[in-house]
Amino acid sequence: YEFFKFLFRYKAEIFVLGNSYHNLSTLNLAIKNHGDNAWLYLHEAQQRCLLSPFCKIMNTSVESLYSRFYKSSSKKTVYGLLPLIRLTGINQLIVNNDNCMKLVEEEISSESGVRIIKAFLPIVSYTKIVPPKIVHGGEVLIGSFGSPSKVKGTDIIIEAVRLIREANLPVKLLIAGYGVEQFFRDLELEPKEWIIAVDSPSDVDLLRLEKAVDISVQLRLRPHGESSGVISQLVGLGKPIITTEGFVEEDLKPLVEEVCVDITPVKLAEILIGKISQQNSGTSVEELRKKILSQKSYKSLGEFLNRKLCELSQNS
Repeated sequence: YEFFKFLFRYKAEIFVLGNSYHNLSTLNLAIKNHGDNAWLYLHEAQQRCLLSPFCKIMNTSVESLYSRFYKSSSKKTVYGLLPLIRLTGINQLIVNNDNCMKLVEEEISSESGVRIIKAFLPIVSYTKIVPPKIVHGGEVLIGSFGSPSKVKGTDIIIEAVRLIREANLPVKLLIAGYGVEQFFRDLELEPKEWIIAVDSPSDVDLLRLEKAVDISVQLRLRPHGESSGVISQLVGLGKPIITTEGFVEEDLKPLVEEVCVDITPVKLAEILIGKISQQNSGTSVEELRKKILSQKSYKSLGEFLNRKLCELSQNS
């Protein structure tokens, strides 16, 4: 709501798209009903998981769609950006970070007249969010949020927490996001008594669960320009975060602890134990967090995009 209060100042339409079926209605709206000055606000370069349900509705496959836009002999990784631009007829893009900008530019290098703006993901201070009552016996609660997968290191996180428990430290793991139940079925792993698994929580419930944890681990072992809404939410909630090197922008790095992309469960367990110790000593970066919140508010994003769009309009 806060974001859209500023849209009237842009003289532009902005369609916000993430890489999931949740964004299908926005994609359909962008295809069928957009004005002359429309923009696609992309949360990452990869768009396959958004185009897949669209293709099902159109009674085709992603592979069939891609075959119309990409050469089968090419070994270059494709993200579905060309079909997205052609389907919507929108060739103006907003991305959140340098990595996404690089991947988008590589994929659409053959397209002429495409304009790209790099913005930032807004962060909100969620002061009114109330955590749910989770029974965890006073143990430290470690969280991992979003759709679980090996790309997000969910199996590594589970094993790391198991190792911490083997060392007789009181911890539990909360995993919440779309597809959690399927993830455990695919692993043929029954959730243990020390794992709290929540499948497909609503947006509000996800925030409440994020509020409940003591530490969150948000890994990306093969990043493709994602902007993590979960990390932004956790920053807004003031939670300690462990993430992968190169995943967050420079200004957020002081608010997270970065680990290498080939992190092992043993090493992650060591880092988590260190984080738990810091928690108990009351370590705080609250002043820096407040500064980030003021710089990356929805209002700041609205004003930033307003300036950028005006500059582009004057130069065109």
